[in-house]
Amino acid sequence: MKRIEHLAAIANDIGLVFEFLGIATLLPFVVLAIFREWSMLLPMALAPVIFFLLGYLLSRILCPGQILLSLPS
Repeated sequence: MKRIEHLAAIANDIGLVFEFLGIATLLPFVVLAIFREWSMLLPMALAPVIFFLLGYLLSRILCPGQILLSLPS
């Protein structure tokens, strides 16, 4: 494999991790709703949005095809 293929495979896997972190960072919204801290909605929403966007960009746009360094699920 060439260097660019290695980097594309690594970027793809990092993108998938970022998408998972985007889901995980949505969990504090339960606490936000319970304690009715509506003024914190926008600041708390930025982290999941950024993780989802970076994950999408890294895993979809830089996808090298079927080359993955992680185990298939």
